[in-house]
Amino acid sequence: LNPNTYTYPPIKDLYLEVSKLYNVSPKTIKWSIRTSVDTLNRSLSIDTLCSVFSLKFRPETVTPKFFIALIVEHFK
Repeated sequence: LNPNTYTYPPIKDLYLEVSKLYNVSPKTIKWSIRTSVDTLNRSLSIDTLCSVFSLKFRPETVTPKFFIALIVEHFK
């Protein structure tokens, strides 16, 4: 998974669909994901992330879009 070549679907669509499943606002979903990713960036080194997900490149930071794509690929 390379963020420079991977085409992401619109993340707004994801927020909307998940918000329907959990009966909360898309803004709440966005905030929750952003908060989780911010915590991940503060608590986990990029090297550890690369090791856990077997990344062949080293991203500078993890964004919500990248993290969602990473999780989806991991569980495929």
